[in-house]
Formats: sequence, C-alpha cells, structure tokens
Amino acid sequence: MRCTLNAACWLALLTFHVSPLPAQDRSTRFTADLGFVNAAGNTAVTSFNFGERLTHTSGAWQFQQSFATLYGRTDGEPSAEQFRVNGRVDFAFSERIGVYGLAGWDRNRFAGIRRRFEEGAGLAVKALAGSRNELSVEAGLGATQQINTQDDRRRFLTGRAASRFKHLFTETAFVQQMLEFLPNFEMLDAYRIFSESSVVVPLSGAIALKASYVVRFDNVPEPGFRKSDRVLTTGIQLNW
Repeated sequence: MRCTLNAACWLALLTFHVSPLPAQDRSTRFTADLGFVNAAGNTAVTSFNFGERLTHTSGAWQFQQSFATLYGRTDGEPSAEQFRVNGRVDFAFSERIGVYGLAGWDRNRFAGIRRRFEEGAGLAVKALAGSRNELSVEAGLGATQQINTQDDRRRFLTGRAASRFKHLFTETAFVQQMLEFLPNFEMLDAYRIFSESSVVVPLSGAIALKASYVVRFDNVPEPGFRKSDRVLTTGIQLNW
C-alpha cells in the first residue's frame, strides 16, 4: 500500500525510526511553593500563594499533576482569587522527541472567568539539552469550554505553541522562562499568552528561595475586564 505523507504517516514513521530511550528507573518528585504576606495598620493587605507539582517518571512515560492558587484581601475585601489544576502525560520516542496530552481547569473571577476546562495534545521536542542550558518547544491542538461570571458559555477549538528555557547557574540554582501562546481558531483575535519567569536559589537540599513573575494576557478579555494580569511572588520552595 502506498502511504500518503499526512500527519498519521509521519507519526508512524517517527514511532518506528527514532532511537529508543535507554532503560530508566522509576522516579517520583514533589515540589511545593509557599508565599504569604500580611500587613496591618493604615493598610490591611493579606496575600497567600501556594503551588505544588507531582511528577512520576517510568521509562518513556512521564505523568504530571499540578495545582496553584493565589488569594488576596485588601481592607477586608477579596482582591485576588485564582485557582488552577493541571494534569499531563508525556511519552518519549527518543531522548529529544515525544508526544503529550494534557487537561486543565482554572477559575479567576477577577478576570471574569467562573470556570474553564482545557484539553489538548501535541508534539514535544527538546531543541537543546546541554549541561547548563535546556530548551524545549511544543506544538499542538486542543479544545476549551468556559463559563464567565455573567454565565455566558463558550466552546471553541484552540492551538498551542509553548517553549521552556532553563539555565543552571549551579547544579541546583537556576533561572527559567516559560512561554505559551494559545490561539482561538474560531475568533482569531481572541488569543491568549502566558509567561512565567522564575529564579530558584537553594538554601539546603530540600529548601530553596523562589521568585517568579507571571503574566496572563487575553487579547479579547471578558466584558469589563482588562487584558492582562501580572503577578510577582516570592517565597519558599520545598523539594522531595
């Protein structure tokens, strides 16, 4: 049979011809980020952020689960409330090429989102894997279902292009930049961009200081809301 060079054939060729991964032991890693600020007197401000990530690797498979929340009050009134839960599965054909599937839920009523579900899958490539520098790029397709705070419901197809760059200063201290672009195929100007810049400096084997700057940009936000949210957090990271 003749095989046309479509996406399915490329995937089949990739599966059978890339170099297999060497045998790997199973490993599990857990990371938690904590930050808290409380000010009283002329101004009453309380903010709390918590995030965790659980990663389990077994041979060519990797499973990830993460949760993040940010909550703030100013003069007794809520001023920030964000929640996000993600799950992801990766399968590596080789040390540099693999595929992924992911699903996520988030809530950010101060951006007009009551709840949003996202699912997607695509190709992941490690473009650079040196002793000090790592660069990975990803591309895929997905779907989004969301309800805003006015109870308007929308469903649409999306794309995903993402990159992650990591530079090691030492074996445990590093700076990392993550960038994600999410186009909306049903409304082309309604794209979203996510960026996270972070620095981690270890204090001991299990404890580190972490500072991160997150930007969430929505080119067509919900009515009455701004296009971008920017969050700077500092705190402690725990590693197991």
